[in-house]
Amino acid sequence: MVAAYGESRQQVWIAGSDGSMAHDDRTRVSFSLTVMAERDGLIQMGRDGLAHHGGFELLDEETVAALATSVARAALTMLDSRPAPTGRMPV
Repeated sequence: MVAAYGESRQQVWIAGSDGSMAHDDRTRVSFSLTVMAERDGLIQMGRDGLAHHGGFELLDEETVAALATSVARAALTMLDSRPAPTGRMPV
């Protein structure tokens, strides 16, 4: 499993032609998980992530556990998938 965390903070100042000023403080947090599953030499991956404008409240234990379960399930499902058909197809 690979976990990635990112955060950014942007402070924006806006000056109006009438001399007015406005300020905005923007915080963004992101978190992603990648899980690899292998069976009989076939490797598949599941990947998903979360992001929002806000702080660490995004990363509570229940939310991260649900994300990990979902990503692992996707990787396991991919092991049972059939290849997509190839060639020309009508649209």
